[in-house]
Amino acid sequence: MKTVFLEVGNLFDMDVEYGDVHVRSPHYPWLDRSFVEPILETDLNFLIWAMPFKKHSDKPDTIDYPISVIMDLRYPKLKKKLVDYIPYLMRPL
Repeated sequence: MKTVFLEVGNLFDMDVEYGDVHVRSPHYPWLDRSFVEPILETDLNFLIWAMPFKKHSDKPDTIDYPISVIMDLRYPKLKKKLVDYIPYLMRPL
């Protein structure tokens, strides 16, 4: 199962593993607006985003993911830090 994704530069970069691909950014799920905004609409104050499986992915040394991220959901600037990843440009690593 693939757990690490990258956002590629264009629609024609279909396979990240083969050839030179222009990679825009790794996918950080705790900064993905589509994941986090629904959580912001709840009454939660903090969120612990645990990702122990990322360290044991197919290519664990490619992106240095933390094992967990603690987020203060009431931090006023949090929404400014969120990223709009383009779903059709996401590729598994």
